[in-house]
Amino acid sequence: DWFRGYNRSFLFEPPTVDRHPSKTFMSPNRIIGGQRDHRVLFLYHCARLGLLHNHISAPALCPAENVTIDQVAASYVSRYPDIQQVVRQIPLPRCFQGETQQLMTSCWLGNFEEAQDSLVYVPTETVYTGSRQHLTEKTFKAIALGMPFIMVAPAHSLEYLRSYGFQTFHSIWDESYDQETDNFKRIEMITHELKKLCAMSDTELKQMHQEMQEILEFNYNHFFGDFKKIIVDELVDNFCWILARMNNGRWPYNHSRYHERWD
Repeated sequence: DWFRGYNRSFLFEPPTVDRHPSKTFMSPNRIIGGQRDHRVLFLYHCARLGLLHNHISAPALCPAENVTIDQVAASYVSRYPDIQQVVRQIPLPRCFQGETQQLMTSCWLGNFEEAQDSLVYVPTETVYTGSRQHLTEKTFKAIALGMPFIMVAPAHSLEYLRSYGFQTFHSIWDESYDQETDNFKRIEMITHELKKLCAMSDTELKQMHQEMQEILEFNYNHFFGDFKKIIVDELVDNFCWILARMNNGRWPYNHSRYHERWD
Protein backbone atom coordinates (compact mmCIF):
# COMPACT_ATOMS: atom_id res chain seq x y z
CA ASP A 1 0.00 0.00 0.00
CA TRP A 2 2.97 2.32 0.58
CA PHE A 3 3.78 2.20 -3.15
CA ARG A 4 0.24 2.72 -4.44
CA GLY A 5 0.26 5.60 -6.92
CA TYR A 6 3.98 6.26 -6.45
CA ASN A 7 5.00 5.80 -10.05
CA ARG A 8 8.32 7.55 -10.74
CA SER A 9 7.31 8.62 -14.22
CA PHE A 10 4.35 10.52 -12.75
CA LEU A 11 6.21 12.29 -9.95
CA PHE A 12 7.97 15.59 -9.79
CA GLU A 13 11.66 15.54 -10.57
CA PRO A 14 13.92 14.03 -7.86
CA PRO A 15 14.83 16.39 -5.01
CA THR A 16 16.36 19.61 -6.26
CA VAL A 17 17.69 22.78 -4.66
CA ASP A 18 15.91 24.91 -7.26
CA ARG A 19 12.55 25.30 -5.49
CA HIS A 20 10.79 28.51 -4.51
CA PRO A 21 7.80 27.62 -2.29
CA SER A 22 5.66 30.40 -0.86
CA LYS A 23 4.59 28.37 2.22
CA THR A 24 6.72 26.83 4.94
CA PHE A 25 4.70 23.63 5.29
CA MET A 26 1.67 21.69 4.12
CA SER A 27 -0.48 19.22 6.04
CA PRO A 28 -3.49 17.37 4.55
CA ASN A 29 -6.17 16.26 7.02
CA ARG A 30 -9.40 14.43 6.17
CA ILE A 31 -10.73 12.18 8.94
CA ILE A 32 -10.76 13.99 12.29
CA GLY A 33 -12.96 11.72 14.43
CA GLY A 34 -12.32 8.52 16.33
CA GLN A 35 -8.68 7.52 16.58
CA ARG A 36 -7.66 10.49 14.43
CA ASP A 37 -8.89 13.31 16.60
CA HIS A 38 -5.26 14.39 17.15
CA ARG A 39 -5.66 16.26 13.85
CA VAL A 40 -8.03 18.66 15.58
CA LEU A 41 -5.39 19.26 18.24
CA PHE A 42 -2.86 19.95 15.51
CA LEU A 43 -5.21 22.44 13.84
CA TYR A 44 -5.90 24.10 17.20
CA HIS A 45 -2.22 24.62 17.98
CA CYS A 46 -1.54 25.87 14.47
CA ALA A 47 -4.32 28.43 14.89
CA ARG A 48 -3.05 29.58 18.31
CA LEU A 49 0.48 29.99 16.94
CA GLY A 50 -0.62 31.86 13.82
CA LEU A 51 0.35 29.14 11.35
CA LEU A 52 -2.86 28.88 9.34
CA HIS A 53 -1.37 30.83 6.43
CA ASN A 54 0.28 27.54 5.46
CA HIS A 55 -1.40 24.80 3.39
CA ILE A 56 -3.42 22.97 6.06
CA SER A 57 -6.60 21.21 5.01
CA ALA A 58 -9.35 20.24 7.47
CA PRO A 59 -13.08 19.43 7.30
CA ALA A 60 -15.93 20.96 9.28
CA LEU A 61 -17.63 17.54 9.45
CA CYS A 62 -15.64 14.33 9.67
CA PRO A 63 -16.42 12.38 6.46
CA ALA A 64 -15.95 9.03 8.21
CA GLU A 65 -17.26 9.47 11.76
CA ASN A 66 -20.03 12.02 11.04
CA VAL A 67 -19.00 14.26 13.94
CA THR A 68 -18.33 17.99 13.72
CA ILE A 69 -14.94 19.43 14.50
CA ASP A 70 -16.57 21.30 17.38
CA GLN A 71 -17.74 18.01 18.90
CA VAL A 72 -14.24 16.57 18.63
CA ALA A 73 -12.75 19.70 20.17
CA ALA A 74 -15.15 19.43 23.12
CA SER A 75 -13.38 16.29 24.33
CA TYR A 76 -10.21 18.31 24.93
CA VAL A 77 -11.71 21.23 26.84
CA SER A 78 -10.34 19.99 30.17
CA ARG A 79 -6.80 20.25 28.75
CA TYR A 80 -7.30 23.29 26.50
CA PRO A 81 -10.26 25.37 27.78
CA ASP A 82 -10.26 27.65 24.72
CA ILE A 83 -10.07 24.92 22.07
CA GLN A 84 -13.70 25.18 20.94
CA GLN A 85 -13.54 28.96 20.77
CA VAL A 86 -10.36 28.84 18.70
CA VAL A 87 -11.64 26.12 16.33
CA ARG A 88 -14.96 27.90 15.80
CA GLN A 89 -13.11 30.95 14.49
CA ILE A 90 -11.38 28.96 11.73
CA PRO A 91 -13.19 29.13 8.36
CA LEU A 92 -14.00 25.53 7.51
CA PRO A 93 -13.72 23.43 5.51
CA ARG A 94 -10.15 24.19 4.52
CA CYS A 95 -9.61 22.50 1.16
CA PHE A 96 -6.70 22.16 -1.21
CA GLN A 97 -6.85 23.54 -4.73
CA GLY A 98 -9.49 21.84 -6.87
CA GLU A 99 -11.33 20.38 -3.87
CA THR A 100 -14.73 21.24 -2.45
CA GLN A 101 -14.36 18.69 0.35
CA GLN A 102 -11.65 16.44 1.75
CA LEU A 103 -11.37 13.72 -0.89
CA MET A 104 -10.25 10.16 -0.24
CA THR A 105 -7.11 10.56 -2.33
CA SER A 106 -4.43 10.80 0.34
CA CYS A 107 -2.61 7.79 -1.11
CA TRP A 108 -2.10 9.52 -4.46
CA LEU A 109 0.30 12.27 -5.44
CA GLY A 110 -1.35 13.93 -8.40
CA ASN A 111 -3.74 16.18 -6.45
CA PHE A 112 -1.08 17.98 -4.45
CA GLU A 113 -0.13 21.20 -6.18
CA GLU A 114 0.39 22.43 -2.62
CA ALA A 115 3.44 20.17 -2.40
CA GLN A 116 5.19 22.25 -5.03
CA ASP A 117 4.36 25.38 -3.05
CA SER A 118 5.54 24.11 0.37
CA LEU A 119 8.96 23.46 1.85
CA VAL A 120 8.07 20.90 4.54
CA TYR A 121 5.48 18.11 4.58
CA VAL A 122 3.70 17.49 7.91
CA PRO A 123 1.91 14.11 7.83
CA THR A 124 -0.65 13.68 10.61
CA GLU A 125 -0.41 9.92 10.76
CA THR A 126 -3.34 7.54 11.15
CA VAL A 127 -2.08 6.48 14.59
CA TYR A 128 -0.90 9.04 17.15
CA THR A 129 -1.40 7.62 20.66
CA GLY A 130 -0.10 4.44 22.25
CA SER A 131 3.12 2.53 21.66
CA ARG A 132 2.16 0.95 18.34
CA GLN A 133 4.38 1.96 15.42
CA HIS A 134 2.34 2.32 12.24
CA LEU A 135 3.76 4.10 9.21
CA THR A 136 1.44 4.72 6.26
CA GLU A 137 1.56 6.31 2.83
CA LYS A 138 1.12 9.69 4.54
CA THR A 139 4.75 9.69 5.62
CA PHE A 140 6.12 8.00 2.53
CA LYS A 141 4.39 10.50 0.29
CA ALA A 142 6.75 13.17 1.60
CA ILE A 143 9.73 10.99 0.77
CA ALA A 144 8.41 10.16 -2.71
CA LEU A 145 7.90 13.89 -3.33
CA GLY A 146 11.44 14.67 -2.25
CA MET A 147 10.27 16.76 0.70
CA PRO A 148 11.49 16.97 4.30
CA PHE A 149 8.98 15.99 6.95
CA ILE A 150 7.97 16.59 10.54
CA MET A 151 5.74 13.75 11.73
CA VAL A 152 2.63 14.04 13.88
CA ALA A 153 2.81 10.42 14.97
CA PRO A 154 3.46 8.20 18.03
CA ALA A 155 6.65 8.70 20.00
CA HIS A 156 9.71 7.05 18.44
CA SER A 157 8.21 7.08 14.93
CA LEU A 158 11.30 8.76 13.48
CA GLU A 159 13.42 6.15 15.23
CA TYR A 160 11.24 3.44 13.69
CA LEU A 161 11.54 5.01 10.24
CA ARG A 162 15.33 5.10 10.57
CA SER A 163 15.31 1.38 11.35
CA TYR A 164 14.23 0.84 7.72
CA GLY A 165 17.29 2.71 6.49
CA PHE A 166 15.82 6.20 6.03
CA GLN A 167 17.43 9.39 7.28
CA THR A 168 15.66 12.13 9.22
CA PHE A 169 16.45 15.78 9.87
CA HIS A 170 17.97 16.09 13.36
CA SER A 171 20.92 17.94 11.83
CA ILE A 172 18.54 20.54 10.36
CA TRP A 173 15.98 21.10 13.13
CA ASP A 174 15.06 19.81 16.58
CA GLU A 175 13.63 16.28 16.42
CA SER A 176 13.50 15.76 20.19
CA TYR A 177 9.70 15.70 19.91
CA ASP A 178 10.06 12.11 18.72
CA GLN A 179 11.27 11.06 22.20
CA GLU A 180 8.37 12.73 24.05
CA THR A 181 5.85 10.14 25.20
CA ASP A 182 3.30 12.64 26.53
CA ASN A 183 0.91 13.01 23.59
CA PHE A 184 -0.08 16.58 24.46
CA LYS A 185 3.50 17.78 24.97
CA ARG A 186 4.67 16.09 21.78
CA ILE A 187 2.13 17.86 19.56
CA GLU A 188 2.97 21.15 21.29
CA MET A 189 6.68 20.58 20.59
CA ILE A 190 5.90 19.80 16.94
CA THR A 191 3.86 22.95 16.35
CA HIS A 192 6.41 25.13 18.16
CA GLU A 193 9.11 23.74 15.88
CA LEU A 194 6.93 24.65 12.90
CA LYS A 195 6.55 28.12 14.40
CA LYS A 196 10.33 28.48 14.45
CA LEU A 197 10.55 27.49 10.80
CA CYS A 198 7.82 29.96 9.84
CA ALA A 199 9.78 32.74 11.57
CA MET A 200 12.83 32.16 9.37
CA SER A 201 13.57 34.48 6.46
CA ASP A 202 13.35 33.34 2.83
CA THR A 203 17.14 33.38 2.66
CA GLU A 204 17.43 31.19 5.75
CA LEU A 205 14.85 28.74 4.46
CA LYS A 206 16.59 28.50 1.11
CA GLN A 207 19.92 27.82 2.78
CA MET A 208 18.31 25.21 5.03
CA HIS A 209 16.77 23.50 1.99
CA GLN A 210 20.17 23.36 0.31
CA GLU A 211 21.71 21.79 3.41
CA MET A 212 19.19 18.95 3.43
CA GLN A 213 19.59 17.93 -0.20
CA GLU A 214 21.78 14.96 0.56
CA ILE A 215 19.15 13.58 2.96
CA LEU A 216 16.29 14.19 0.51
CA GLU A 217 18.11 12.48 -2.34
CA PHE A 218 19.13 9.55 -0.15
CA ASN A 219 15.56 8.97 1.09
CA TYR A 220 14.10 9.32 -2.41
CA ASN A 221 16.53 6.78 -3.87
CA HIS A 222 16.14 4.43 -0.89
CA PHE A 223 12.34 4.46 -1.21
CA PHE A 224 12.47 3.53 -4.89
CA GLY A 225 15.48 1.24 -4.36
CA ASP A 226 16.26 -1.05 -1.43
CA PHE A 227 13.21 -0.27 0.68
CA LYS A 228 10.81 -2.49 -1.23
CA LYS A 229 13.12 -5.49 -0.84
CA ILE A 230 13.44 -4.75 2.89
CA ILE A 231 9.70 -4.79 3.52
CA VAL A 232 9.07 -7.79 1.26
CA ASP A 233 11.80 -9.70 3.12
CA GLU A 234 10.16 -8.63 6.38
CA LEU A 235 6.80 -9.95 5.16
CA VAL A 236 8.34 -13.30 4.19
CA ASP A 237 10.22 -13.56 7.51
CA ASN A 238 7.04 -12.88 9.48
CA PHE A 239 5.13 -15.43 7.42
CA CYS A 240 7.82 -18.07 7.98
CA TRP A 241 7.85 -17.33 11.72
CA ILE A 242 4.09 -17.90 11.94
CA LEU A 243 4.35 -21.09 9.90
CA ALA A 244 7.17 -22.34 12.12
CA ARG A 245 5.05 -21.79 15.23
CA MET A 246 2.28 -23.87 13.65
CA ASN A 247 4.65 -26.65 12.58
CA ASN A 248 6.21 -26.83 16.03
CA GLY A 249 2.82 -27.68 17.44
CA ARG A 250 2.51 -24.51 19.51
CA TRP A 251 -0.92 -23.91 18.01
CA PRO A 252 -3.51 -26.70 18.48
CA TYR A 253 -4.62 -27.01 14.89
CA ASN A 254 -4.84 -29.83 12.37
CA HIS A 255 -1.49 -29.08 10.75
CA SER A 256 -1.97 -31.33 7.71
CA ARG A 257 -5.06 -29.32 6.78
CA TYR A 258 -3.08 -26.06 7.07
CA HIS A 259 -0.19 -27.46 5.04
CA GLU A 260 -2.63 -27.99 2.20
CA ARG A 261 -3.73 -24.37 2.42
CA TRP A 262 -0.16 -23.05 2.42
CA ASP A 263 0.73 -25.23 -0.57
